Amino acid sequence: MKADLLQAVLTAVEAETEVSASVILSKSRKEEVVDARHIVVRMLADHNLYPSQIAELTNLSVRYIGLILNDFAERCKTRRIMRINYELSRKKFGINYMNGKGDTW
Repeated sequence: MKADLLQAVLTAVEAETEVSASVILSKSRKEEVVDARHIVVRMLADHNLYPSQIAELTNLSVRYIGLILNDFAERCKTRRIMRINYELSRKKFGINYMNGKGDTW
């Protein structure tokens, strides 16, 4: 079930960012790839997955997942296209709230 959720989130993010799922899950440090990876992690967290579960699914460290989640709102403030891609991805995926707390950027 969690693997299906990951695949569905990757598909939604891939459609909006035009970054392939394999590249999103790679070690690439290109800005657009990092943005897409952040969006995937945030959307998985929006579905109440723990950082350890997200780390296991994505093969990223728990520490890195924590950094992504803590930095997400600030990154959205400074990266307009990332915020737009997140909003479009979550709408496509059916998430009708920003991050569960009503935060805005």
